[in-house]
Amino acid sequence: MAAQVNESDQIKQFKEFLGTYNKLTENCFMDCVKDFTTREVKPEEVWC
Repeated sequence: MAAQVNESDQIKQFKEFLGTYNKLTENCFMDCVKDFTTREVKPEEVWC
């Protein structure tokens, strides 16, 4: 029989997931986007 995860553990796990996801997306964004002087997406940003 599978052990049930209680609600507070599920919430904690989901918050940890969101924190990890946010860090990953922020790192990728900061590595790719360098110039905010134009509304155009530069070729190096498209392929990043």
